[in-house]
Amino acid sequence: EREMQMAEQSEQSKPARAQRSCLAKAVGAAVDGGVVGGILGGIMASRAALAFGLTMDSARLVLRGAAASALQFGGFLALYNGGICTLERLRGKRDISNPFVVGGLMGIGGALPTYTQPTETAPWAYRNPRALAAAGLSSALMCSFFWGLSSGGARTAEQAP
Repeated sequence: EREMQMAEQSEQSKPARAQRSCLAKAVGAAVDGGVVGGILGGIMASRAALAFGLTMDSARLVLRGAAASALQFGGFLALYNGGICTLERLRGKRDISNPFVVGGLMGIGGALPTYTQPTETAPWAYRNPRALAAAGLSSALMCSFFWGLSSGGARTAEQAP
């Protein structure tokens, strides 16, 4: 019993771990996503580069693909993690509403270029509010689904740290 009391006292005497800011979480996610995106982008671009053989053009193609993927995936993760952290702090809750809102805004933001300018790959999205809403809703649902998987399927709202 005495050992239990001493263990509790030592836990209580430890200083509380400093909480990382949302900006620090976003920057960390951007770096992590940049590394993973760069690796995957380089691998994907190497297939097309093999058609050129071992030349400087093929090396540039691989580097361009790696850099583009690093920026895209790093930016996505930075916005996602920074947005969720910010909403958790503003609302004081850690629940499924946070990734739903962040995912919806990111989906709409990602669909805006095809909404405002016609493209060959998606002519149906030009000035189509249903396509914009569908992009927001599908992104919100996907982000909420993956947040639910990562949080262990907790159904109750927790207090944000």
